[in-house]
Amino acid sequence: MKVEFVFFYVFSLIQYVYCFNQHFTNPLQRFIYDENTHTIILASINHIYSLNASDLTILNDINLTPEENENHCLLTNRTSLINPNYYFPISSYLTPAINSTFNQLLLVVNNSILICSTANRGGSCQLRSLVNLDLLKTSTQRLVSSSPYYPSIGFLSQNKQILYLSNTYDVHCDPFYEIPTISGRTLSNNDFLSIINLNSGQSALQQSTYTLRLSNIRLIKDFFLYYLYGFEHENISYFLTIQQSDIHHPRKYRLQTKILRFCQSLKQTIIKSYIEIPLTCGQHYHYLVTAKYSPDEQILYGIFRNTTLANGSSTSHAICSYTIESIREAFFQTIKRCLVDGKGYRGLGHLSPDTHCMANKNLNEINHDYCPDEDDSFFQYPIGDHRALEQTEPIIEFHEQVNLTAIEIFSMENDEMIFVGDDHGTLYTFQTSNKNQISKETYPSSIIIDLKLIQTKASLKNANLLVLTNNQVRHKRTRSL
Repeated sequence: MKVEFVFFYVFSLIQYVYCFNQHFTNPLQRFIYDENTHTIILASINHIYSLNASDLTILNDINLTPEENENHCLLTNRTSLINPNYYFPISSYLTPAINSTFNQLLLVVNNSILICSTANRGGSCQLRSLVNLDLLKTSTQRLVSSSPYYPSIGFLSQNKQILYLSNTYDVHCDPFYEIPTISGRTLSNNDFLSIINLNSGQSALQQSTYTLRLSNIRLIKDFFLYYLYGFEHENISYFLTIQQSDIHHPRKYRLQTKILRFCQSLKQTIIKSYIEIPLTCGQHYHYLVTAKYSPDEQILYGIFRNTTLANGSSTSHAICSYTIESIREAFFQTIKRCLVDGKGYRGLGHLSPDTHCMANKNLNEINHDYCPDEDDSFFQYPIGDHRALEQTEPIIEFHEQVNLTAIEIFSMENDEMIFVGDDHGTLYTFQTSNKNQISKETYPSSIIIDLKLIQTKASLKNANLLVLTNNQVRHKRTRSL
């Protein structure tokens, strides 16, 4: 490992003031930044690091190499990319190995770090100190997939201290009933990471859990469903997926992007408020690569691809944005069409048998964040819609023969600075007010995995950008001129 200090050139409206680099020999997977301690937590194969965010010096290094590993899913012939018809560039460089531990989830939890890995067949989750990475707590429940190609997507509810977690299954390795597709888990000391039980005071037959599962085990093998991103707004959880169309759709094997939502009510199961709709970007971009939600701007940004394959001769990408108001309106219209107007079918046969929508005379008025009452026995669930939330005009289109992999947004007064990475190690930087001038900087032999802005000062139009590739971390100081 080595640190480099590099000065950068000025390009148009973007100035790169300086950059620190930290190189690693073991493949990197993901990172997070803690503002209070100004620390980067970095997950790689077999290691967890803490770095000083200012100069990227390594503060702590925890070796997670297993002494014994019974996770046979890490054998090369036992696990593979989820579907040969869809390419996921940020996991393409991973090579399963029986003596390796792959990170599956990395989150800041209060003043600690939650780390989940493939160790113990996906049953190894640890809570470690932000200060020195000391082990604080361990959970042996299976939370994540055993395969490094199937990372979990999770986020914490700011109000209720609940972990909302989604999982993609490895059909060869992950037991259907051990890991729910979506679950809500408590962070309390006594029941750390346990699935929340509903109606806990009732008899065992009356109890239920805060989970969502596919309707039967056959669908684990036959139904393509991959979670890409998750976020919350007020009392609603949202996840973004690449998945097949409904199992009863005429083109059920066609892949599409969907956004789903459910209420953060701990008095009913997830499926009772579950709704999903397709999401598209322009006329040609239907396949989401990655996304990022800005809570301050209340805007969801996504990178979309025009094909499910990789590096085709006609591969191109686009960036689209969706305000939270447009997202809420789309879900509102879906609820209203089915529950108030009684039009169409519920769909979503992979979760529950499909039925015709029926008008509920008791629902004359519903709001944009509608959640059913606990005792509403007439409520129909889950609900799907074939009509997409469309963004007709992309922010920008890219026609380079590469795969875009990461995005970050820096909002300024009446403008935005957008950073985009690809699987050839190129960082693109541009402002929406001047999209014809794009700065390009390439890190050879690298795949950009993630981008994160830290210590932004909008009034000074300054930003510190962290760049994570498969083999290095960079800290770039940027300024808009």
